[in-house]
Amino acid sequence: MLPESLRRLMAGVIDYAGLFPPAKLPLDEALRNYTEYVNGPEAWLVSRFVIPVARLRDVEAHKEEFAANDRTMRFSVIGRGGETEAEFRRNLEQDAGEIREFHTTHAGRCVADAFEVKAPAATVESGGLDRLLPEFGRLFGQQMSVFIELHFGGDWRQSLPRAVAEIRAAGGAALKVRTGGVTAEAFPTVEQLALLMGECVRLDLPFKATAGLHHPVRWKDDEIGVWQHGFINLLVSAVLARVHKLPSERIEDVLGETDAAAFRFDDDAVEWSGQRASLRQIEDGRRFVVSFGSCSAEEPIEDLAKLGYALV
Repeated sequence: MLPESLRRLMAGVIDYAGLFPPAKLPLDEALRNYTEYVNGPEAWLVSRFVIPVARLRDVEAHKEEFAANDRTMRFSVIGRGGETEAEFRRNLEQDAGEIREFHTTHAGRCVADAFEVKAPAATVESGGLDRLLPEFGRLFGQQMSVFIELHFGGDWRQSLPRAVAEIRAAGGAALKVRTGGVTAEAFPTVEQLALLMGECVRLDLPFKATAGLHHPVRWKDDEIGVWQHGFINLLVSAVLARVHKLPSERIEDVLGETDAAAFRFDDDAVEWSGQRASLRQIEDGRRFVVSFGSCSAEEPIEDLAKLGYALV
């Protein structure tokens, strides 16, 4: 069975992203999977269904299916974003209107309570996020969790900490961290990811991760020639960073760990390299690292079982 520390680390951690690569499922199949997850043995693991805002109207065809479901279906909506601030503002107005229409159509059977959007690269690099962040409060109020995805530019050591500070100072939003994709270039380095996480810990800013977290522990993908991040590495490093105030260099060590046996889970705590987090501290850390996107709920469970951590 899963040790209690691992169960609490993973509780509600997956935002189901079956519409996106590598799965790229049709909407009806992805929604069917999600419905089965939230009503099946994976329910403890799965949180929201991730969907582009442009696909919200397509969900209406499934309205009767949702009405027969005992649970409210929760959606995390991917906004259109924009290359320029003007385009970003126009698209944000359109996104908010379509989300309001979605709520009217589904009358409580479905709720879009999270919004994810990539900030314009030039705005991040120039330090202008404070010009855009008030728009989220105006359009969404306190009804949605907002996650801002940042751009890894050439001067990321300067621009990313500044952008995290701007998001924290504005309040009402959190960070979205892209941890991979379908090409090697889509994967941030351990140093880049540790810097972002370290700044989030220092400023007490929650974040979610997306893409590339296909296996529990960091592994080498020879097909595309890149080391892929592990979701256990990510979650444990976030929890330990919060508990022990780890500097970014130490966060790098946890993110870079390739030995699954180095992570020790029992019914009282998780431990890595002599540093422990109790059950209460794990729960506190999970309020900081909100979730990660995955196109499957079965694969994480199967991979954990291979490491000796079976669901039952």
